[in-house]
Amino acid sequence: MLSFDSRVFLGSSAGDSYSVKLSTDDGQSWSNLWDASQQSGGWNHYEVPIVIDLAAYTGRQLRIAFHANDNELNEGLYYDWFIDNVRVQSSIRNVQRGIGRL
Repeated sequence: MLSFDSRVFLGSSAGDSYSVKLSTDDGQSWSNLWDASQQSGGWNHYEVPIVIDLAAYTGRQLRIAFHANDNELNEGLYYDWFIDNVRVQSSIRNVQRGIGRL
């Protein structure tokens, strides 16, 4: 799982994009994993972490990029985008054994 906290506007209709991309070939090509402009909900002011499932890429070397791009008119980004606490972790939980717990 890839997760990160963010201040981002979900659902921009200004032609700009705020995306997370992934490369499995050392940056030769990139695939879009997530784009804030294709989401809905308005502002996320760090309230809800963004979580992206990477299970399809288990065991592979990955490059991950955060990419903001303005619209075709090159007017600049319409919204600010802040990213913090980026984490890549397994979705498998360690199970602790104890009295009454598995």
